[in-house]
Amino acid sequence: DEYQKVTLIDWPWNCHITADVLIASHVFEHMRISEVEKLVREWDVDAIYVDIPVGDHVDWRGYEGTHIIEVGWQEFMDRMADCGYPGQAYEASVGIIAYLDRA
Repeated sequence: DEYQKVTLIDWPWNCHITADVLIASHVFEHMRISEVEKLVREWDVDAIYVDIPVGDHVDWRGYEGTHIIEVGWQEFMDRMADCGYPGQAYEASVGIIAYLDRA
């Protein structure tokens, strides 16, 4: 199998993509949880691999970067399960690594 490059023409949650897997390494923290939910509902993928620097609770006050997701890792996992992608999360040095498979 070969990898294929997909160039998005709009916000990712406004695009319909079909693929075997979505790899989101340090991506979802730059989106609101509602946008992540729209994306995983719109894209047709069998699995999602996530590396996201969030803990139990999220508080970006004083943070000068572009992280905006407003949920901690447990709520993130619960909401992904609600979108049809239950999975497992593992602590990483910063945040979690999660493996989500379409139910």
